[in-house]
Amino acid sequence: MRWINKRGVVAFGLGCIFFLMLSVIAFATYYADRDVYFSSEPGVYSDQQAIEDFGNTITKTETDRITINSVGHLVFHMPQGGVGTSGSGGQILSRLEERDAYTVEYRVKFTPTSGSYDWTEGGKLPGLGGGKNYTGGGDATIGDGFSVRLMFKPEGHLIPYVYHAGMTESWGDGFGVDMNNQPLKDVVLSSNTWYTIKILVKINSGSNNDGVLKIYVNDMSTPKFTKTNIKYVTDGTKVDTLHLTAFHGGSDPIRYGPSQDQNIHLDWIKIHPY
Repeated sequence: MRWINKRGVVAFGLGCIFFLMLSVIAFATYYADRDVYFSSEPGVYSDQQAIEDFGNTITKTETDRITINSVGHLVFHMPQGGVGTSGSGGQILSRLEERDAYTVEYRVKFTPTSGSYDWTEGGKLPGLGGGKNYTGGGDATIGDGFSVRLMFKPEGHLIPYVYHAGMTESWGDGFGVDMNNQPLKDVVLSSNTWYTIKILVKINSGSNNDGVLKIYVNDMSTPKFTKTNIKYVTDGTKVDTLHLTAFHGGSDPIRYGPSQDQNIHLDWIKIHPY
């Protein structure tokens, strides 16, 4: 019988960990052009399923609140009173090939268990990001990362929610669209209705205010929101991350948590360079 001393065991263990890390890096796939229709078996949406669909995951909420249903929708469950990704829905972040511009398109539906969807404050929907992917009050003014998502608000109003180098707010920037609770032009969300959303993000050059954001809802020919003078970053960071998120944000369950159990369905995630 051959004995291995403690140092040998530690070295062997560290070697295994290093090998596994290299394996993960080697087999990660960064897509630039991808359509995902969620064809996997119904049940909890596993890490492996997410990797098969999106090539990799740099962040994934470990929760049974993200599932595939019997008709192939990715369903995010919003428990009564749940807030944040620890208590509501979840998020999956996946790296993309670095590009100056991407579009992400998806279908979304809001399904209450009874009555109408309880929109509350601070609901988050998918988008794009890059670099440090600032969210959750992070300081994007450092200039080395950004995120672009959508936020739904009371009465089904929908607004942009952006972390960028030029922002002056502590939390995400709505570019004034949320002043007096005004939504995107002509957009008021309803329960049990499918919406097709497309977000175009084009990174700024250098430290210039020439980054682009366009948001389309249902009509893909005319954006509901356009802004062409955003300074997303200052260090040359590109668009390199898909934010597949759906949850009720905030910290106060009374203000931000829904009054009932409800779900957000996602389908047909399409990522394309622009």
